[in-house]
Amino acid sequence: TPPTSTIAELAIATPDLSRLVTAVSHAGLVGAISGPAKYTVFAPTNAAFAAAGSPTDASLTAADPAVVGSIVKAHILPTNVFARDLIAGGNAATIQSGVSLTIATTPPSVKITGSANPASNIVVPAGVNIVATNGVVHLIDRVLLP
Repeated sequence: TPPTSTIAELAIATPDLSRLVTAVSHAGLVGAISGPAKYTVFAPTNAAFAAAGSPTDASLTAADPAVVGSIVKAHILPTNVFARDLIAGGNAATIQSGVSLTIATTPPSVKITGSANPASNIVVPAGVNIVATNGVVHLIDRVLLP
């Protein structure tokens, strides 16, 4: 069945992505995941935001929108990357200028290239894609930080 929802609509409809929705809205980036272009979003779950120090919507909206925006942009690729396209050791540029992600396949994970922070595991079983009309979403267990 072809998808009928945008990435933004999927995120809004997924309770475990409510912190991501808040972060995207606070940063003024709803258009970045609603537009007609093709995107890949590595979407941190609410537990990932809590572990990163943002357990509530209020904790996110208290932060500088520019900082939140740069973090959110580091989770978005300007192309579709399906599960079958994840290549061990591959690098992919995000929509955040100067930031790329390093991808691993065992286990499926991503991290900001050059970051000393641990990789974030893709929590949806390997080979499964959450497909939207404008891209693909992979749920991850950590917020990607430089």
